[in-house]
Amino acid sequence: MTHSIRRITETDAIYFESFMASMFAENLPTLVPRGTTPSPEQVKAYILRHITGNNAVFLAETHNPAMDNNIVGSIALTCFGRPQLDHVAMLGLNVAADFRGQGIGRALLQHALQWAKQSSTIERLELEVIENNASAIHLYEQLGFQREGTKRLAVKKPERYFDMHIYGLVFNKRSFNI
Repeated sequence: MTHSIRRITETDAIYFESFMASMFAENLPTLVPRGTTPSPEQVKAYILRHITGNNAVFLAETHNPAMDNNIVGSIALTCFGRPQLDHVAMLGLNVAADFRGQGIGRALLQHALQWAKQSSTIERLELEVIENNASAIHLYEQLGFQREGTKRLAVKKPERYFDMHIYGLVFNKRSFNI
């Protein structure tokens, strides 16, 4: 089955909302649960923030006419919105259960890296990953991300606490020495 990656648009709101709801419905120990389901207006506002400037959401789609929702993955790059931190984007990657292990996460992450490198302001990418998400950690490290720290007992699930690892990738050092 073929997949393509494209930037999110306003018309994706209902499908993106459905995709994200399915991700959180899995109740994976690797995802931090959200408190409430966002309203359609909140989803649209989120999309609007990510179709301009240094923010972006890219979608992976399958081309299967039998599926109601062809979104099978997403990656968000979100800047902090403060002048001192405008060079930093936070990443959030999700892939639908039936499509994991097929290279979609890698393709989305590589697409996001290329987009960020072409940005006039983004110089650093950050992400957080729960300690038990070994496949994601492996992918991030393969693509050059380095573990920069750990938030101990950061996520509380019914069965136990999990540490959250912080990863970073600096790819544009501009005029200063690192």
